[in-house]
Amino acid sequence: MQNSEIQSNNFFKPFLNYIPAELHENKEWIIVFYILDPIKRKLVRQRKRVPKHKRVVERRILAKRMIAIINSNLEKGWNPIITDESPRSLTLLLDVSNEYLNYLERDYRSGEIRKDTFRSYSSYMRNFISWIKIKGYSNEYVLNFKSPLVSEFLDYIYIERKNTTTTYNNYLVGLRLLSKYMLRKGYIKNNPLDMFSNKKRGKKKRGVIEKVEIEEIFKELDQIEKEYALLCKILFYCYIRPAELSKLKVKDILIEDNLIYLSPETSKKSSGYVTIPSRLIKPISSHIAKANKQDYLFSRNYCKPGKIQANGKMYYDRWIRYIVKKGFNKNPLYSLKDSGITLALDSGVSPVSVMNQARHSDLSITTAYLRRPQQKADTSITNANW
Repeated sequence: MQNSEIQSNNFFKPFLNYIPAELHENKEWIIVFYILDPIKRKLVRQRKRVPKHKRVVERRILAKRMIAIINSNLEKGWNPIITDESPRSLTLLLDVSNEYLNYLERDYRSGEIRKDTFRSYSSYMRNFISWIKIKGYSNEYVLNFKSPLVSEFLDYIYIERKNTTTTYNNYLVGLRLLSKYMLRKGYIKNNPLDMFSNKKRGKKKRGVIEKVEIEEIFKELDQIEKEYALLCKILFYCYIRPAELSKLKVKDILIEDNLIYLSPETSKKSSGYVTIPSRLIKPISSHIAKANKQDYLFSRNYCKPGKIQANGKMYYDRWIRYIVKKGFNKNPLYSLKDSGITLALDSGVSPVSVMNQARHSDLSITTAYLRRPQQKADTSITNANW
């Protein structure tokens, strides 16, 4: 068979990376097989000489053994052209990416990773897979999953799409996990992500909604949907994130103790108790009066207590519909939490108390919300005599 025939008849068959070895008995006994050259992107001929032997029968037995070993290695992914790469490096990058996406789903179904984690990581992978297809890299091998390709994708995220440094860093985490998966499964020998570091985040821009605007917003929401209004008030006064609010259950509300409990399942990084301000006790009590303990506090049923968990996106969509589109305020829903922290500090609430309520890991995180023009001297220091 001529090399041109091999290319035209076999190369474009899916996943064909080699043609098995066979013996050619001529003047010299040669074992011939074809292997894919990933650089030239074509099958090239390889030859192995069968040593001479006094008896032809024994020489054939030796040749059969050599052929069996060669074909077994070829089936496992061995490629003498790329001896420094992993045996499975000629797998399509697109296939491995989809395989890893399925792996993430299995981890989620088995409880290894949380729903939010799965949602985030699978989103990064789907966008990476989409980029592979858009760029015409569907036929690229894992062999080419190296720093230039990674850098090109990250530039696409950061420069072309103009995403934030936080988003850039999140995609970097996603690619690191993909790379570790490839290492474990034998697709690559070296981690191309080792040379990439996170971008330094700039100072967070906090859009504060002032007290007068907050009152107007709550008044409007009370008239439209009182259950959603209560959700926003808890976000403002208790600093509970929207994703956490979607997981809270009625049993987590400890009215007699003026507390809300956030379990490790509800809040991965900052579980614990937060205080319910007195002004929220009555509306919360009314909200859960007829609810089952296992009901979600703000369910998919118009934020009423219910058995079906709401998606945090539902809360954001309501904010846009009720507040942003009506011109009350252009800040996102999450600004309620930031505004609540800032206004609490403005009003003289102890930073330590705010830190505990917000479940910040460090006081410096809390004091970052202080507005310089409104910072006041600590009277316990100015009046002290030591």
